[in-house]
Amino acid sequence: MKKFLIISEYIAPFQAIASIRWTKISKYLKKDHDADISVLTINKRYRGIDPDLTSTRIDDLLKKDLVYFHDHQMVPSGRQVGTYYKIRNFIRMKKRRMLQSDRNEEKDACVSHRAMCKEKIRRGMIKADVILNKWLQYSITSQVLKYAKNMGLERYDVVISSYGPIWTHLVAEQIKKLYPEICWIADFRDQYAADQDSKMEFKKHKQFTKKHCMQADYLLRVNDRLNLYEAKTQKVITINNGYDPDEAVDPLPPSKFNVVYTGTVYELDDLSEMFHAFRELIDSGMIDEEDIVFQYAGFTGDLYSGFVDKWDLGHLFNDLGVVERKKALSLQQNAAILVMARWNTKITHCEWSGKMYEYMMAQKPIIYMMAGDEPDSLPSRDMEKLGGICYEQCRHEETYVLLKNYIIQKYSEWKDTGNVTIEGDIDYRNKYAYPVIAEQVWTLVQG
Repeated sequence: MKKFLIISEYIAPFQAIASIRWTKISKYLKKDHDADISVLTINKRYRGIDPDLTSTRIDDLLKKDLVYFHDHQMVPSGRQVGTYYKIRNFIRMKKRRMLQSDRNEEKDACVSHRAMCKEKIRRGMIKADVILNKWLQYSITSQVLKYAKNMGLERYDVVISSYGPIWTHLVAEQIKKLYPEICWIADFRDQYAADQDSKMEFKKHKQFTKKHCMQADYLLRVNDRLNLYEAKTQKVITINNGYDPDEAVDPLPPSKFNVVYTGTVYELDDLSEMFHAFRELIDSGMIDEEDIVFQYAGFTGDLYSGFVDKWDLGHLFNDLGVVERKKALSLQQNAAILVMARWNTKITHCEWSGKMYEYMMAQKPIIYMMAGDEPDSLPSRDMEKLGGICYEQCRHEETYVLLKNYIIQKYSEWKDTGNVTIEGDIDYRNKYAYPVIAEQVWTLVQG
């Protein structure tokens, strides 16, 4: 029996897409190979446990998977974590409000001056966030290491640290130095640049990887495009994220033509042309607006509503706010169309995200709205295998027609039959199931 130590900030029962990866890999390592798995994370003051920080929640679905862990250690994180997140959330809220006001203002000389001032403030807030985060990460590293040294670390065969944030790799680095015989797997479960189009962010992470991950036996990445700047002797393995087939539910006929987005909308996302298409189809009489509901569940309903309001469709919009993942899966189950948005540029190439794996599991029609100036994104190539379509901003003339045709096709099917269907590649979808992914990890550690 191999003994694993998973070091991750995001893991069951914390509700976040990032928590799913190692919760589910651990589940199937235990079920299929009877692995012994311990977890080392920080106490995020879950709601119901500590009322001081109510922005973190328990995921009831992930909570069920705690039975697959032999040990689940939560290091007291201290008040600095709560302080940091309160400041960070304040900064991000201010940035979103500033962005929204920029969209609403006309471009005159006074507005241009105000925009310059706002940009200076925005840069200052970003710099403050970076400084605060660095202080937090090294503070957590010190606390976790002090705690971990009393856990009997020598008993583990494999230590897996999942990035981000950086404290996970910093802790694993020190464990490897103490116990060189332990196999250390440094996992990069997502695109690691926080500012997705910033060369400075990529440079910073390159320096971090070279400085702190050189002792790792393996580097894992979620896609082949993620450059890790590894040493020549290090092995880099691609292990995708995925979905848990045990959580799959049968798709249901939608009572209304529900257009559903569950998850975060980012400032670089652009869903405007999808609502433009609905506006034109409604105005032409091809769609009855009384049939349509735009449902959003997530943190950034203000950004999403901006796109809806732009095309005078706000009366059809239902902002549900943050919901439990079980509720999000139910929304997907009852959707007529699921919506996803990201961007594809020469610097940042879009790959499948954690939310998309949920969408794969839902087996519903999907519209992917792709911003950015780089064509031929992964979703544009592979959405057909999932039964969906991808609109690319940089190929507007070509893909806008595709977008409108897809909407009316699914709407007409729903009007005629009361349901929507997809035709996709089952083998393509199945390769992202977590039992398959866990088997890849098991094969790796056996080598």
